[in-house]
Amino acid sequence: MRTRIGRLAVAAAVIVVLLVVVQQFGGPAAGAGVAWGDVRDAFLQQHWVHVKYDNGDERWSNLQTGDSYFKNWDGRCVAVDYARNLRQVYYFAWGQHISEDRPVRYRDGVIPPWKPETAWDSALGHWEQMAEQGRTGDWEVERHSDRTGGVSLIRFDCYFNDAAGRHLLIEQIWADPKTRLPLTSWERLSLADREKQKRESITGTFDFPQTGPAGIYDLGVPRDLPIAKSYDKAPVPSVEKVIAAAKAALARFPSRYRVVVWDNTKETEIKVIWRDGGKIRFDLYFNLPLDRHPQYHLALPAQAQDVLKWTQTQPPISTYMSDGEKTYTRHYAHPVYPDSRNEVRILRLQGRDGFPSSSKPIEEQWRYTDYGPAGFGVIGDAPEELRGYIGLRAGGPEIRQDFYTDPQHDFICVRWIRWKQKSGDWVKEWETRKGDFIQLPQGPWYAAKQVGINYIDPDGSMVTRETVWNIDVTVLRENDFPLDAFNGGKLLEGAKIETY
Repeated sequence: MRTRIGRLAVAAAVIVVLLVVVQQFGGPAAGAGVAWGDVRDAFLQQHWVHVKYDNGDERWSNLQTGDSYFKNWDGRCVAVDYARNLRQVYYFAWGQHISEDRPVRYRDGVIPPWKPETAWDSALGHWEQMAEQGRTGDWEVERHSDRTGGVSLIRFDCYFNDAAGRHLLIEQIWADPKTRLPLTSWERLSLADREKQKRESITGTFDFPQTGPAGIYDLGVPRDLPIAKSYDKAPVPSVEKVIAAAKAALARFPSRYRVVVWDNTKETEIKVIWRDGGKIRFDLYFNLPLDRHPQYHLALPAQAQDVLKWTQTQPPISTYMSDGEKTYTRHYAHPVYPDSRNEVRILRLQGRDGFPSSSKPIEEQWRYTDYGPAGFGVIGDAPEELRGYIGLRAGGPEIRQDFYTDPQHDFICVRWIRWKQKSGDWVKEWETRKGDFIQLPQGPWYAAKQVGINYIDPDGSMVTRETVWNIDVTVLRENDFPLDAFNGGKLLEGAKIETY
């Protein structure tokens, strides 16, 4: 529960208070006669809790104001101003600017007053409550007595009951019951973080400074960066109508279908997608060169049926599948790739499935609806070849995206262009073009051709690389799906299982 770190940080702030109070009242034994209310009041005069992890992560929390600061091992910095409900984020990989938004939507826009807490209440209160209640959803907390260096401690163990039915230890925190202060914590990293950081877990140590960061710049962020705000913008009525029409078009699209995606101009990826309402399966294959790997080669040009016949004899690279309750990401050991592995990750489906956008070529036709109408402006200076479409623009000081929608074909996005600032000019990074529209018997349209163009500028000379995708859609009936298409048990066979 990575979100617990924020609570731990707040709790740690209270800890600072506790340490000082213990000293002020002569230690645990001497303070035994002091009313706990007085001690708590003294605790609440303290301000900061700081947690530093052995991977470079740092967390600060101000107990008095609710403000929090995060500096991650990868350089990402976050500052949250509770009273103003503002969050600022800086990450060099996203560009040289600070993003600013409102992290919480409050009813009627009223921010409730922040209530200072003790370190124990903030960092350990929810652990105590969960330990008393027993299992809560997928999570379960146990309370144990522990002893380290001759000191009696309390240890809370947090377990995750995963989608494979296993009981995984995810997080631990140690605290001193006499001073009522958290001391250290241990966290198992998620699979993505384990792969990025090349480690299994991290350990955090609490301390309680009298002062902390006053803003995101105190985390090392340059002070001259522009701030890109993405809140309090009123949507343009005409944009709202386009978004609504696009969502309605997607809702009308058949819920059962098969999609085959391939490139007839070169050997590259081949994709087969099966959709049955809330269930989806995406099989990814590589069409390899004839001269080096003839057994894994599909002769081009090919038709959709040729592609399907070829995939029946080929090992996929990966399969992404959701049965409506769980998601499975299966990677296979491929004979050509020595680093490939038999591994599957299972998660309970909560909201979006997290699969790559290439697994949803139909939904991608209306991808711009994900941004919400308030983030768009209407393009008034469209190139002549695009003036028959409705242009929407979103972005900030360094990056912007243009979406041109076709009202004649269900408001499908026919051109998606990503721009970046370079030497004061806007230059293209990449674009996607859709065309060759086909109307299904049920009425909806889809684009049978998609061209992806990357603009590469390694030395000042612009080079383009194109991929031309053919997209074939077949509407299916309930019994038209392959046997075991949505059988998660089959994907587990012979694979190492990851769930967190």
